[in-house]
Amino acid sequence: MTDIDSLLDVLADSTVPCEDARRQMISAAAAVDRLAVVVERGNRLGLPPFAERPFDPAAAGPASTGSSGSVSAEPRDFKGYGDRVRQTLARIDALNPDVRAIIERCDETACQLARRLDEEASGGAGPVRALGGMTFTVKDVFGLAGHPTRANSRLLRNGGIAEKSAKLVSEMTGAGAVPVGKTVCWELSIAETDDSEALFPRARNPWNMSRDTGGSSSGSAAAVAAGLCDISLCTDTGGSTRGPASWCGLVGYKASKGHFSMEGCLPLSPDFDSIGLMARQVEPCTRAFDALTGPAPERLKTAARGPRRIGIWRDAYRKDAPATEDVIRAFEGALAAQHSDAVEFCEIDLPPLEYFSAAYVILARAQTYRAWRSALQADPDSLGQTARNRILSCGLFGPDLVDQAQALRTKLRHHVDAAFRAVDVIAMPTMPIAAPDCCDAALVMAFDKPSYVRFASLFGLPSISLPCGLTPEGMPVGSMLTAAYSQDCDLLEIAGTCETSLPMQAPPLFEGK
Repeated sequence: MTDIDSLLDVLADSTVPCEDARRQMISAAAAVDRLAVVVERGNRLGLPPFAERPFDPAAAGPASTGSSGSVSAEPRDFKGYGDRVRQTLARIDALNPDVRAIIERCDETACQLARRLDEEASGGAGPVRALGGMTFTVKDVFGLAGHPTRANSRLLRNGGIAEKSAKLVSEMTGAGAVPVGKTVCWELSIAETDDSEALFPRARNPWNMSRDTGGSSSGSAAAVAAGLCDISLCTDTGGSTRGPASWCGLVGYKASKGHFSMEGCLPLSPDFDSIGLMARQVEPCTRAFDALTGPAPERLKTAARGPRRIGIWRDAYRKDAPATEDVIRAFEGALAAQHSDAVEFCEIDLPPLEYFSAAYVILARAQTYRAWRSALQADPDSLGQTARNRILSCGLFGPDLVDQAQALRTKLRHHVDAAFRAVDVIAMPTMPIAAPDCCDAALVMAFDKPSYVRFASLFGLPSISLPCGLTPEGMPVGSMLTAAYSQDCDLLEIAGTCETSLPMQAPPLFEGK
């Protein structure tokens, strides 16, 4: 492990209280030691072979509260793209001061694009664009022409105005989608910084303003849940799209690593950074996927394939990292509500979740340190305390530990490959709890705790969170499906099939507005 004192040397000439940082580093070092023990044990012990057995979703009981069906994303009285965009901008005017999701608006650009789309539609100038009129927001780690990219950090407060948009932003606008603003996120996507240190205050969860949105794509989740856009472009490195989607009652899709370009996006852990999309239904995500990659003809052949197999990783959420009873009831109740002949279930066994999670944290955080070390050394005072300590702690993952984590990942990959020879997707809850109070969120997402979302991230797999019910307190619960690498099309198809039987409900802030 890297020496704590050598890491703290970067703070020698700063105004940062070194003793506070030292206490945080000692705590982080203990957590790294725990991860090292897990990785060493995983490499040393023989892991059980993949196994499957029958699973009866009907035995799980009824689904939790919520109405079955879809929440419409189509504004009332839709007459054209211009009207749709103006309705969206008016909604942002009304609700964004409360949810604090959008930090940069682009009203003029949005209205210009909408007028152009209306002119094309009325004049018959070529085919209707695939994403025509779909409003979207952009997480503030992507470049958006005419706007700064600050990632909620004072470190980038003087970063300047982007001359061009990130590649995927340009592709979405080229397909007819209309950007309406940039959304707040955790500082550098690394950590949720206290409002007193961040450039912008944290986003609020439209389901309950005192509850956390999750992160790091916090503003994206708040914007979509409040109906401030149809879809949000974000990132998912270790759950940054799926976690907030679960806590805000949304669909959160993480693409296979490398499927979409990250050009023009600030890095976090380059080998794990993936594109994410959030929407209120699967359909906008599928529509965006098709527009950006081309529709897959195999979707037309589903009936000939027979039912799709969903493997329930029950030990992950009942034994390895136990979810709350409310989450289990909602997740397994949603499975019981699936009446489609297009899916069938089995229960699967994989190595303990802690092995997947530990390997991911070590590999990803070592990359985060390399990505942001120079910025930390150059200007530690411009980072919020939480982000600064997080980057420092990432330096504790030395090369020997990284090598051990790589060996464990290779070992685990054989088990995952065996699982996907038997099933089409692996299912478990997205998060172990529903959205906590904001002050408790950091404890839930501690990096040395096993995490469901990191399973897909470790191998760059496509994964999607679907809303599957509400807790007795009225907070959303997410169900996560993960497919084999590059099987994004299959994943979206299966998610769309499952969605038709899932309980769907809008947050109180959205209802009737």
